[in-house]
Amino acid sequence: MKIFIVGNSPLSFFITRALDQSLARHAHVSVHYITADKELYYLPHLKFFKPLKTVNKKKSLPHSLVTYDRIKSVSLKSRRIVTEATVYTYDLIVFDQTPWYSLSELKEMEKSLQTLLLQLRTNAEQQAAAVRLAAEGVSAWQVAASIKQWLLEAKNGSIRVEVEKIKDQLVESFLREAGVALSQSTLAGFHIAAPQPLISTSLIKGLPIDAKGRAIIDAHGLVKGSKNVLVIDSSTRTLRNLYRAEKTLADEIKQQIVALESGQAPKVLQRQLAAFLLRSRRDLVLQFGPTKSSRFRAKITAHLDEKFWQSLSAR
Repeated sequence: MKIFIVGNSPLSFFITRALDQSLARHAHVSVHYITADKELYYLPHLKFFKPLKTVNKKKSLPHSLVTYDRIKSVSLKSRRIVTEATVYTYDLIVFDQTPWYSLSELKEMEKSLQTLLLQLRTNAEQQAAAVRLAAEGVSAWQVAASIKQWLLEAKNGSIRVEVEKIKDQLVESFLREAGVALSQSTLAGFHIAAPQPLISTSLIKGLPIDAKGRAIIDAHGLVKGSKNVLVIDSSTRTLRNLYRAEKTLADEIKQQIVALESGQAPKVLQRQLAAFLLRSRRDLVLQFGPTKSSRFRAKITAHLDEKFWQSLSAR
């Protein structure tokens, strides 16, 4: 049986890792992970223009086939995956639709920042500029705080970091404390687009989607009318970056895959709640389900999550 995991966020890595330690060791099963980045990074530790500690995906998944590629299209009817390099067929496929900034996108942000700084130094008429992030969600918020942190450390006050107005008071307070503006100016500068999943739903032929472009799935995570296509997507996917929470969800999805592979009835997946941590130079905030904190609970949860990350990166 050929099982494919498609995605670039930590969740897709943890799903593959859970399978690597179980089904992938069976002679009749092959697990194939298609992703964009060779390395996995920890979002709350993001710092621009500084080395980023990472985990090599391929080395961490010795029993799985790991491919770094971009997908051109998928046909659910013929069970075919067309990438820029080759064509695959699958028996069961999992799409992780979590929006995530790739490492190459983070490098492009650094290049854009350097270009903007050079413009300010060489153009006497331009005294200020702005970096704008239009997306809501933990990836955009952490990137904004991390860029501002680098600017503050570089003692650069001429570049303004802007995000769209935040509805969440705790996140709004965090971003303000980090020095991020919660309004859009007319200053020249550059725009950072919203993070995207590895494959757009528009490239998955035969996939039923709703008005927002999301896959129509049942309570088991299965595409409507399918027994071999799982899609992990919800409105809270942009509000999750806690590795321990993603590992728990990945273990649940692994059990779902095991049930489908053995012909058993799938279980109803637990509702995906917000589970994120944001860090700045002097502050951190946590949301885990309905619980929000910037104090002791946030520090304890951050410590446990970072300890889990360290156990991964130490291997």
